[in-house]
Amino acid sequence: MEGLPGPPATQEVSVRFPAVVRRRVVRVAPVVHRVGLVWLVGSGVGGCGAEAVGKRAPACVGSASPGSVEEMVDHLNSLPLPVTVPCLLDSLARPLEVELTDNRISAQPADGSLSPRIFVFTGDLVTALVPSGEGAGVLEFGEAVGDRHSRKGEVVVPVERELSATDPFTRIEHAEYGTVCAVCHIEQEPHPGGGTTSVAISPSSRSLVSVRTLEDASLDCGPEAPDGRCAVLQALFDGPVEHRAFPAAYPTIFELTE
Repeated sequence: MEGLPGPPATQEVSVRFPAVVRRRVVRVAPVVHRVGLVWLVGSGVGGCGAEAVGKRAPACVGSASPGSVEEMVDHLNSLPLPVTVPCLLDSLARPLEVELTDNRISAQPADGSLSPRIFVFTGDLVTALVPSGEGAGVLEFGEAVGDRHSRKGEVVVPVERELSATDPFTRIEHAEYGTVCAVCHIEQEPHPGGGTTSVAISPSSRSLVSVRTLEDASLDCGPEAPDGRCAVLQALFDGPVEHRAFPAAYPTIFELTE
């Protein structure tokens, strides 16, 4: 428009944008390598500018890979209280390997396809979490034992005190059934290291959510939503994330009830 200054001269720039902003810029203009810095920062490319998207506590950032329930307890105890789900995700080694399900029929139900139940694999341990809804208040653990069993445990999040080694196991104890997991997970047996093992269950293929779908959902979270579901999704995708399926030997709930 007449009377308005034109864009600044194009120049090479190297700017470290927050992860969500970087992904938005790449998807909007994947072939642009030379930009006018003032115009990029002020334009709100992809729906947001260069504002920070959430705050990562330095004490949460790490590369841990706890492979057992005991190792996860030790790791949680090493993080600053209260330990939130975003803090835990920030502390784990990348790439994160995950499986996602929108199944609502669970003791830890998903809150829809945009807030699914997220299974994070670290060694022999699977940690299940949900970004929002009824299932968001706990972390569930399944430590692989043999080909089709796992040792179960659970802790409340945020973690507001130091955990004991037995807390994940006593949390799921049930006077009549042994554990609350017995409703779905059959073949319960005591584990020599504490807790109880039972058949591990894989989500059915019809309930699966793709990593790309959830990453796209994370891009709709702006800096104005630092808590809850968006905080979990932003922490999840603040680094490489890869799909990993459960072992083929794990049955689905439908196969167990046939």
